[in-house]
Amino acid sequence: MYGRDDRLDNCKQMILDFFKGKNSTGVLDLIIDIYQDIIYAEPNEKAAKEKLVRVLYSLQNSNILHTLLEEDSIEVFSSFLKDFLDIGQESNNYYIGNKEFAQLDIYELQNILIEVKILSAIHG
Repeated sequence: MYGRDDRLDNCKQMILDFFKGKNSTGVLDLIIDIYQDIIYAEPNEKAAKEKLVRVLYSLQNSNILHTLLEEDSIEVFSSFLKDFLDIGQESNNYYIGNKEFAQLDIYELQNILIEVKILSAIHG
């Protein structure tokens, strides 16, 4: 059984591995910006996480991505949401299908994404 820090480190490494060799800066910037907007607007953690997942689900097939990201980053963004996080919808419920990431609270996920962004920038 993982301890909290081991679990967070494992999740961070999983994201680093996913983004290895890919241009992740725009993707991570977009997701982090969305997180921050939602966290500041919604004080309830559970509601904020549900809203975040709903927004990301809606964005993954949206034409608006072409105004926010370059074409190669759109593919990485979509793959991160669909293939890695496995964001989905069932009825009116939106969820993260990746079990490790589904267990994270919204602040843990945000911190991991920020750390990954910094490490990706340092190591290219």
